[in-house]
Amino acid sequence: IEAALARLPARRRLAFHLRVGEGLSHAEVARVLDTTIATTRIYVCKARAQLARELAPHRDLLQALGVSS
Repeated sequence: IEAALARLPARRRLAFHLRVGEGLSHAEVARVLDTTIATTRIYVCKARAQLARELAPHRDLLQALGVSS
């Protein structure tokens, strides 16, 4: 998981971390990144999509660990 996160582009990784990891709203993430709410939504969406693609081969393990639904 850490390796997949590290491969995200920096701004997507930060947006994802702030939104998912820290629980900030999109408006709060936009303020931190000095961008628009729409842009933060795109960053988080693209980060999730990339992570889903990269972690798909490990879906069973992630579910066993309670990381994935």
